[in-house]
Amino acid sequence: MVCAALLHDVPDYTDCEPELLRAEFGDQVADLVERLSALRDRAAVSDDDRAITLKLLDRLHNMRTIEYVDTGKQLTRSRETLELLVPHARRLGLPIVADELQELARQGLKSSPRKAAVG
Repeated sequence: MVCAALLHDVPDYTDCEPELLRAEFGDQVADLVERLSALRDRAAVSDDDRAITLKLLDRLHNMRTIEYVDTGKQLTRSRETLELLVPHARRLGLPIVADELQELARQGLKSSPRKAAVG
């Protein structure tokens, strides 16, 4: 899980081929990274709770710094977080993660329109 968490952006933001990731870190890590990458497509659904957990923690990190993202993405990510990710966190028994995601997403929805009006 830790290796996959650290490597989760490698396929999307580097020239690293999946085969190299698999050779260096093994099938289990490579499979998790692939599942997490697939979750970036909103239509993708995973039955792997480990991949969903990594997605939740990645989103938590992103929501903590969302003020540095443009207003449109703030709104989209905040809505997606509330509608999709908070329920997954609760289902997986991660109430602390769910509560923080919910609070950050609500703040994102409240503050974004004001930022757009000021900017």
